[in-house]
Amino acid sequence: MTDSKVKTIYTNGKIYTVAGDDWEKHPQEAMAVASDGTILFVGANEEALAFEDGLPRYARNDNSVIASVARQSTGVLDLGGRTVFPGFVDTHVHLPGISVTELYEINLYGLRYKDETLAKIREYTQTHPDDEIYIGHGFSLGIATDSRGPLKEWLDEIVSDRPMVLNSHDGHTVWMNSKAFEVFGIDEETELPVGGCMKKDELTGEPLGTLSDCFDLIVNHPTLTEEQKRATIGHFQHQMLGWGYTSAMLIAPNFVEIEYLKDFEQTGELVMRFNLSHEVFEKEDFDGAVSAIDKYNKMFSDNEKVKATTVKFFADGVVEGLTAFLFEPYLGFEDNPCGLKSGHRSELLWDEKDFAECFDAAVRKGLQIHVHSIGDAATAATVSAMRYAAEKNPDADPRNTITHLQLIRPEEIKAIAELGIIASNQPFWHAKEPDWYVCVEEFPLGEERAESAYPLKTCLDAGVILTFSGDFPVAHVNNPFFAIETAVTRNLANEASYGYPKLSTMDDPLWLRNPAERIPLKSAIEAYTINGAYQLFREDEIGSLEVGKKADFIVLDRNPFDLNPIDISDTEVLMTVIDGQTVLDKEGI
Repeated sequence: MTDSKVKTIYTNGKIYTVAGDDWEKHPQEAMAVASDGTILFVGANEEALAFEDGLPRYARNDNSVIASVARQSTGVLDLGGRTVFPGFVDTHVHLPGISVTELYEINLYGLRYKDETLAKIREYTQTHPDDEIYIGHGFSLGIATDSRGPLKEWLDEIVSDRPMVLNSHDGHTVWMNSKAFEVFGIDEETELPVGGCMKKDELTGEPLGTLSDCFDLIVNHPTLTEEQKRATIGHFQHQMLGWGYTSAMLIAPNFVEIEYLKDFEQTGELVMRFNLSHEVFEKEDFDGAVSAIDKYNKMFSDNEKVKATTVKFFADGVVEGLTAFLFEPYLGFEDNPCGLKSGHRSELLWDEKDFAECFDAAVRKGLQIHVHSIGDAATAATVSAMRYAAEKNPDADPRNTITHLQLIRPEEIKAIAELGIIASNQPFWHAKEPDWYVCVEEFPLGEERAESAYPLKTCLDAGVILTFSGDFPVAHVNNPFFAIETAVTRNLANEASYGYPKLSTMDDPLWLRNPAERIPLKSAIEAYTINGAYQLFREDEIGSLEVGKKADFIVLDRNPFDLNPIDISDTEVLMTVIDGQTVLDKEGI
């Protein structure tokens, strides 16, 4: 029951509520939104329009009665048959996305070849001749043709008298020139952190040019002013709204402190819903993370849109950095030497006892655990630690989450389902990406492991709760319809960005990865909506379009359910609405 006054009535749409078992079969025509930003009604046009006429009562599908709505001047928006989904929820994104790089660094995102990458670096140095240190993000490890990776000499030819530190697009590897190795005091004798990897010349032992998961040894981000930090947050939110995201799980800030998000809020510019987290790298960090989460919740105590819920852990690194923790060794070092020996599997970043005890402590404090885990051995250790915490806290509902899950054994999939662990996936990565898959995944893993990676349908069939994200800025174009298409087809989406013609069929074999792991479109949309809301502990307020929930939704230019799956990525968001307020309108609907 509600006595809120009606504010806007949306008519003549295809409104997918994402509520109930068969929601995809029964789109609704209209929706009435109250002045407080909640949904009053979803159903037929004539019943929604009755709100405008001031009629006192209408029965809903569940036979309950909507209370009288005061007669008032009401806006009616004709959707013209357009499709409406609940606002999307990104369950793993880094603030402020790609904004720091786009505004203030060497931007290498989207470049796939050595020559164009080096040309972009050279162009930046020529237009910024006075920089004391050159910092950039987004280079692809695929620009190298062997396991040595990009070499420092390539950068020395551009800049040799000042340090240059370039971060890979996945955020786990840095590529540096010789001056940077010198300035940071890194050589063949440098002791690396647990799980770290440095490519070395097989004969001399000298660093070749890249380090993976060794960020304690270097400075890899620019110094920004307060004004610049605020600008990156605004840029980030605008991009997210344009892609149709209305809520997101912020997995620890990248270079911009949460305090600046508060500043942004105080100007009235914060419209999205955010869950906040804090990282824990070792047991000694845990108390500090809890204190930070408490501080965030106090900071935003008067704003229901922002809440801190989560502690983030790393179990391992990444396959492309040879730092993901595997049961079976990486391959190929004999033919392409990089200073690593046969049998290399990397390692867990935690002592297993400390891992389990921190998980237990987090759950006891009412916090959610969110774990980066790529390799199968890392995921096995993570599941074991989560099981320990679950057994210690049988009545808790932490909604613990494992993200990425590139390689995973059947026994861990079963355990994840049984323990109610959420799997936060990034389907952007689930096809055989050109100029990446063969040299960066298939080469170090072997064909069988690379082909079987990211077993989405197997997880779904086992009962695992799936959520989706782009790990933005790893997916530097965080368009959810690219991810949805790839989840449905297991093939390349947005082919034009790679310079290739559109696929004629989703079964085209060139970039197809294990079609048995395709999932239905319905499941993919649920992963981005109601399941994401569940991960954020917000399923009672967002994630579906139901009476009493927040009017967070998006209007699309086409209906994905009517499309050939290979055309889903062409879908565009025309309008984004949060709390019944239009926050982005591309075509003046």
